[in-house]
Amino acid sequence: MRGATGELRRLGVAAAHRLGARNDGEALVLLGFRGGVSANPEAVNELVTERAEAKLEKLLRAEADERHLYVWIDSTRAAADLAMVTMPPPERGPALPAGIDVVWAASFGWAGQPQRLWRTCPDGAWEVILRA
Repeated sequence: MRGATGELRRLGVAAAHRLGARNDGEALVLLGFRGGVSANPEAVNELVTERAEAKLEKLLRAEADERHLYVWIDSTRAAADLAMVTMPPPERGPALPAGIDVVWAASFGWAGQPQRLWRTCPDGAWEVILRA
């Protein structure tokens, strides 16, 4: 065990501790993470603007009366995800390119069920549709 904890430290693990011997000879590894993230409602706007620019051409090709963009907010954008779950939306919605009529932003809980759903239109404010 001492050799294993030394190897973990050599690999850059901040701390590795032996909690005692186990009767079955197996090792139990528990992971903890350091660092943090802060919630930032503007990160939602930034992500939506980024996705709007990436999807605009596809949306404009669609023959439709209205073009709706759906943006899934997840932990890959932690500041946006945490903001959706813990804070009200920003006062202003994102800057949207012409051709997108409505944007929906959704954040999901652990069970894959929508936890938050926000909606906005160009030059409009976010409207909270679902707060579970």
